[in-house]
Amino acid sequence: MRSLNYITNTVRFMIKRGLQFFQSTAFRRIYSYFVVGGMPLAAIVLLLLPANYFNSGQSLCLSVLLFDTSCYGCGMTRAIMHLIHFDFSSAWEFNPLSFIVFPLASYYLFREWWQCLQTILLKAEK
Repeated sequence: MRSLNYITNTVRFMIKRGLQFFQSTAFRRIYSYFVVGGMPLAAIVLLLLPANYFNSGQSLCLSVLLFDTSCYGCGMTRAIMHLIHFDFSSAWEFNPLSFIVFPLASYYLFREWWQCLQTILLKAEK
C-alpha cells in the first residue's frame, strides 16, 4: 500500500512540474522561435510540392479504415493542397468544406505566428 501512495505522489509531482514547464516563459520563448521559423518553412515546402503530391496512397482516416465510410474531414488535406496551388475545381471535388476550413485555419495560424513574433520582439527590446 505504501508503494502505491509513493507512485501516486510521484506521478502527481511529475504532472505538476510538467505543467509548470509548459506555462513557463522559457517554454513560451522556445515555442515562439519554433513557430516563427517553422510556419514559413512549412508553407514554402507545401508550395514547392506538386499539387497532386498527397493524391495517392492509403487513407489514414479511422472512419474509412474501420467503417469504410467517409467523414466530413476526408479529403481535406488533398483539398487544401490544391487550394494552396489555386486548383479550385480539384479542391472542391476532394472536399467542399476546405473553402471554409482553409481561410479559418490560415487566419488562426497567422494570428499565432504574429503573437509568437511579438513575444520574440518584446524580449529583444528588454
